[in-house]
Amino acid sequence: KGIQSWGVVMLLAVAGTGAMAIWIGTDPFWLPIAVGLGTLTHLAGDCVTKEGCPLFWPIKARLGIPVIRHTGEKLETAVLTPLMAVGAVVALYYASIPLRHVK
Repeated sequence: KGIQSWGVVMLLAVAGTGAMAIWIGTDPFWLPIAVGLGTLTHLAGDCVTKEGCPLFWPIKARLGIPVIRHTGEKLETAVLTPLMAVGAVVALYYASIPLRHVK
């Protein structure tokens, strides 16, 4: 993992910060949306592993569609992570539309 992981994390952090500086204003209306989308993304990510996710905790049943066997495998890093990054940028762009119409 090493520097490759940190490089990707830093690149995404800088890109996300730049996108927020351009598209998001000082009104924090977007914060609950970001928290909700982050939570849903995290749960969806847990559900694609072989362990699944206890969505209806404390019920012990786990919901899972085993697309990846474990965190960090090539499918996740090469396909799912870039798709989620693009989805985050698209969501950020569309969340900023109401701000661009306010003068």
